[in-house]
Amino acid sequence: MHYSGGVTKFNIAGVAPSQPGQIAWIQIPSVSFFNWHPFTIASAPGQNETTLAVRALGSFTKKVQTVGEDVVKVAQSTSIEGGTYEAVSTEMNFPKLQIDGPYGVGHLQWGAHPVIVLVAGGIGITPGISIAKHIVNQGKSGLVSMSGGWHIHLLWTVKNFDHISWFEAELKSLAEIASDQAVPVTLDITIHVTSGVEEDSESVKFYGIGDIYQGRPDLMKWFEDVRDARMGMDASVNLCGPAQLIRSGRIAASKASCEDILFHVEEETFEF
Repeated sequence: MHYSGGVTKFNIAGVAPSQPGQIAWIQIPSVSFFNWHPFTIASAPGQNETTLAVRALGSFTKKVQTVGEDVVKVAQSTSIEGGTYEAVSTEMNFPKLQIDGPYGVGHLQWGAHPVIVLVAGGIGITPGISIAKHIVNQGKSGLVSMSGGWHIHLLWTVKNFDHISWFEAELKSLAEIASDQAVPVTLDITIHVTSGVEEDSESVKFYGIGDIYQGRPDLMKWFEDVRDARMGMDASVNLCGPAQLIRSGRIAASKASCEDILFHVEEETFEF
């Protein structure tokens, strides 16, 4: 499925990650017969599919945006008394894709700490979606190792409002599940849109996801707010996005850490 902002998502049935935030290598013959490229998986363990989101940032990923489902006309002749007639139907012809993986295990065990902090820029949200799905699904299934449950804080920075649509369905689903008091998981979502002019309908369009703001986030203040809300609990942090966001997030996590709460950080650098 194609989205504005040069993003294409693939859902591959029958392949599932064993850990949140893993990667898979994919090859698309119609784009390049020889090249394999790694992408972070946005689905979670327990799902019988792998979701990959590809952003147009280089020559290969730009070509991926031209790949789509083709509608093929299928003609079928049927014999009846007195002659034959030809019926024409349509079928979807999905692009061929090969996958190698999933691979990779981060140094953090997601769910080992009661607080999960996910900071992402642009398409760097993919590991955050995987991790959030994993934690929420564990909570929904009753597989909670924390006496007080888990608390997820997600901060996503995008350039334009319509980029939120990349993972709108997933975020709304996670927010709905976490709102159930029987599920021992809280989910706080903050989205910052850094460019474009906000229209009255923009925030309303994405109602039900979380708090949406115009402008760049103050990461230091955001981490301090998380710290003050979760004193006495350590946090696992995933930073994924442009180098400047990673650096600012790492500094903020370090400065916000204190005796009562430590932010344990892992990071991945992506372009915006």
